[in-house]
Amino acid sequence: MTRCYDALQRLTTATRILGGAVNYSYSPSGNILSKSDYGSSYGYQANGCGPHAASSISVVAALGAGTLNYNCDANGNVVTGTGGSANALPVTTTFDASKQFVGHACNATFIAIGSANDGAFRLSNVLPAC
Repeated sequence: MTRCYDALQRLTTATRILGGAVNYSYSPSGNILSKSDYGSSYGYQANGCGPHAASSISVVAALGAGTLNYNCDANGNVVTGTGGSANALPVTTTFDASKQFVGHACNATFIAIGSANDGAFRLSNVLPAC
């Protein structure tokens, strides 16, 4: 794999052995604006998401085209994601009262995250993945 970087050390091109080159572009503030193998454009600062959290992604045609939209809570956590191509599933993320991640649901599938006594997070119940 070959990688190229700009003057600010941001990845601009990654050439893979299989699949060819992936090109990246950035805003002046460092937000990704496009990634040629996934999102033709990325939107920010909408739906409660902060200045550096993507609130929308226009998916490239090779992946089914469409727009993914994300909504954030008051803390900037992504709590829902909808839209996109036929391959994209709606996602809902849950946080507890102490703002800790609890799990996410994807197309009626819930993945729960539990905390062990040692403070490590572990998957405690995994149904078919998203």
